[in-house]
Amino acid sequence: MTWEDFRTLFETAAAVHRWPSSTKASMLCLSLRGDALKVLQTVPPAERQNYGELVRRLEMRFGHKHMELVYRNLSIDKFLDGLRDAETQQAVKLARPKTLHEALTQALEFEAVKQSVQGHARLRGVCVEEGFKIEDVVQRVLDALKNRKKEIRCWSCGELGHPRSKCPDRASRGADAGKLKKG
Repeated sequence: MTWEDFRTLFETAAAVHRWPSSTKASMLCLSLRGDALKVLQTVPPAERQNYGELVRRLEMRFGHKHMELVYRNLSIDKFLDGLRDAETQQAVKLARPKTLHEALTQALEFEAVKQSVQGHARLRGVCVEEGFKIEDVVQRVLDALKNRKKEIRCWSCGELGHPRSKCPDRASRGADAGKLKKG
């Protein structure tokens, strides 16, 4: 049984029986077995009647509260090591997140900012004549993009203007291949 489970049951029994602190200390000493009993042997006899001191020592040996910070740091470190992008990893480490949730939030925010900056870097400059509204310019660009036809490149000959299925070179090659079979 874990220390936390044992302590919960023990304190429930103590509450039901309305034990004072000294009785709780005595009953705790009597209920210890194995490694927990070895911890009791390290407690001076005068302190064995101090329930708070007994709980503190057992907590130090069997509890996980003092390890919480270690576990938290380990989980954050493993998360950061798992980030593929070195820039994101560096930015989150510099932010020194205290929780795994903070580390995740900072990583997502950094990635979002990075993507938005990369998107702006690809914009071309646009000269706008005085008197034009930005909405009009955007609409003209959208119209131009809609009306622009995609240039089709043949995968067979590499020329523009036709797909591979309508390639004139392919038709002539097919005819030549037919002549070769007959001949």
